[in-house]
Amino acid sequence: ATCELGTELGFEVRAGQPFLCDGHPVSSTKIRAAITSGDLDLAQRLLGRRASTFGVVRHGDGRGKGLGFPTANFTPETPVLPPTGVYAVEAILDGNVLPGVANVGARPTFGGDAQNALEVHLFDFDGDLYGRELEVAFVSRIRGEQKFADVHDLRAQIARDAQSARDRLRA
Repeated sequence: ATCELGTELGFEVRAGQPFLCDGHPVSSTKIRAAITSGDLDLAQRLLGRRASTFGVVRHGDGRGKGLGFPTANFTPETPVLPPTGVYAVEAILDGNVLPGVANVGARPTFGGDAQNALEVHLFDFDGDLYGRELEVAFVSRIRGEQKFADVHDLRAQIARDAQSARDRLRA
C-alpha cells in the first residue's frame, strides 16, 4: 500500500532495517512504555537523548514563589510523561541548559488538580518566563508524589528535593 501511494504521488519508498537497541527493535510503543513506567534510563537509550516535554510557561497560583521556590508552570504539549513525582531535570531555554527540580502531579497538599501539572523550579534563575517555551528533560526520579500535613512540612521537603536534584545533576 505504501509503495502504491509512493508511485501515485511520485516518490520512491524504500524499506530500511529496524534500529536496534540492546538487540531489540526500537519502537514508539517501547519508548512510551519506558517513559510512563518511569524507566528513564531505558527511555534515554531508546531515544538517544533524555525523555522530555515542552510547553509555554503560564501563570500559576504563585504557591511556589510563596514557599521560596518559584516555579515555571505549564501544561505539557507531549502526551507521554513519567509517573507522578519529583524529578531532577534539565530545562532548555533559548538553547541554554538550566538545572532544576520538577513536580509532575496533582498537587495533593493543595486539594489536587483534575489533571497532572508540571511545575519546574530552576536553580539560580531570575527572570520572566511567562509566555516563553520551555523544554524539560527528565534526568532522575527523586520520589513519588505525596500529600503533606501542612505548608511547613511541604517547604522542608521541597528544600530536601532541591538539594537531592542538585546532587544528582552534579553526579
